[in-house]
Amino acid sequence: MMVAAALDGDVNAAISARERVIQRWANTMDPLDLALVDAITAHLLSPDHPVAIEAARSAEGFFTESGFKAYLDIYEDSFTRYRSDTGELAV
Repeated sequence: MMVAAALDGDVNAAISARERVIQRWANTMDPLDLALVDAITAHLLSPDHPVAIEAARSAEGFFTESGFKAYLDIYEDSFTRYRSDTGELAV
């Protein structure tokens, strides 16, 4: 639902679907699963959307701390969209 809504341009529905996934899976979701949801959110939403910025920061941080270089490489373009000139993810 999140992906379909985002691709249709319905940002509010995409964010709502993301929140439902996180709430539904909160007790059983592995941290990697959550990071993947965040990475997909960062990939699909506009780089200036606050939810997307926080999702990018969260996913990139988890992948970096966990040493998941493959995921950092896969989502590098998405994460780069959120970085300021200093190389830090935008606030």
